Amino acid sequence: MHLFCGLSRKAYPLAIVVLLILSFRGSAAFAADVAEDNSPHVVWVVVLNNSPPLQYYDPVAKKAAGFAVDIFDEVARLKGLVPVYLYADTWSQVVDAVVSGRADVAASLGVSPERSKLLAFTDEIHSTSLSLFVRARDTGIEGLRPGLKIGTTEGSIVVATLSKSPGVEVEEYRSIPDGVFALLAGRVDGFVAGENLVMKEARAARIEDRLRIVGEPLLNIKRGMAVRLDNP
Repeated sequence: MHLFCGLSRKAYPLAIVVLLILSFRGSAAFAADVAEDNSPHVVWVVVLNNSPPLQYYDPVAKKAAGFAVDIFDEVARLKGLVPVYLYADTWSQVVDAVVSGRADVAASLGVSPERSKLLAFTDEIHSTSLSLFVRARDTGIEGLRPGLKIGTTEGSIVVATLSKSPGVEVEEYRSIPDGVFALLAGRVDGFVAGENLVMKEARAARIEDRLRIVGEPLLNIKRGMAVRLDNP
């Protein structure tokens, strides 16, 4: 049987790269499905615990879930690796877990010049459009401008973009729900995050009619798996 049987055509180059870089050994974990396993085939994988449908902790199944987790599980199966998932609350924590060695790999992380100084990325798994959301009734906001207070998730790539916008104040939140409800409460004028992720949360809370997307996406982010640059 062909090594990559069962993977989509787009996943083939990703699988090849991952199989080349996943020469890891287990490391200490800060939160995991399994408390301790010294097997040489174990790989510690960090995921964001609150970013469905991409990656998240499923409280019903009591395990990691999402598109990025499905891909990593398949690649690990083909290589004979045992993934053990760690959970982080913010993107900053995801990066820190890999850089510090608490995790061997991030299942999915946005690629940026700053992160590429610390991490090596696989081929693109998928991309995410980051859009500006405002309250539906605020028809006067049609883009970033001086005087606006804009929220986003902690450690997001878009923080650098927002910080370069003249007169725009940036507020970071631990999760998309936190940021959305800060927007609806009037604590910020807008909120920037993945369009599909925000809308999923909004539909679940039945508040999608209270939000409006402004213009075109601010950024289109490519995502890949990531390991520390000096990982042996």
